[in-house]
Amino acid sequence: MSMQRNLMIKHMVGSRSFLDAVKQGIAYELHEVTGGWEFLIHTDQREIVDELVSNRHELNLFVVEETPGQPTQKWWYYSKDGDVTYDEASHVVRIFADSKMGYQS
Repeated sequence: MSMQRNLMIKHMVGSRSFLDAVKQGIAYELHEVTGGWEFLIHTDQREIVDELVSNRHELNLFVVEETPGQPTQKWWYYSKDGDVTYDEASHVVRIFADSKMGYQS
């Protein structure tokens, strides 16, 4: 059984969706780093980049892990400081999250 993982980023108020990595075909990485977690989102889609950067203080990040026959595991990440940057040369949005909470559905 293989696990499928998806990153979704939504607005804190109203849950407007900024990113659904699977639906939009966007690659990302997640790394545990000192003091939290670092998301690296590989995209050159200006609309997505602009939305993430301009709403950096109001982002909820969700990683959803689905394994057939198992409950869905969800992880909620957020940053109290709005630490979001974009590297134009490499087309990478970097989001640092300092909080994480897991739950199942």
